[in-house]
Amino acid sequence: MLEKPKENTQLSILLVDDTPQMCSLISSFLYAEGYRKIAILNSPEKALQILQKRPFDLILLDNNMPNLSGVDLLTQVKPLPHLAASKFMMITADTASSIVQTAIKAGADDFIVKPFNAKTLAAKISRLVPNS
Repeated sequence: MLEKPKENTQLSILLVDDTPQMCSLISSFLYAEGYRKIAILNSPEKALQILQKRPFDLILLDNNMPNLSGVDLLTQVKPLPHLAASKFMMITADTASSIVQTAIKAGADDFIVKPFNAKTLAAKISRLVPNS
């Protein structure tokens, strides 16, 4: 029998994906794993505005978004001093190694390829943010 996941009430997560269905799915995965401080944005431009003002412990960025890709957003916010301790995970449907290399070079701490399940996401978060 599986244990009920502990609530991870302290970890603040920002999810940025332009697809509302994907945001709903990923946030339900996070909630099922006990995460409670989840902010969701469908606009990378809005995410840029928010990230220039406040930190999050973990930022999940879809790479394929209109006007501003996840890598472009990451490149703009990663150098901000108040995000120095933040962890960035790219979400992509593209398995090309060049995309992954570009994301890592831009400062991504990890990436996850769609489709994925809640347990895979939780395992990656646990590795990125120990004690989460």
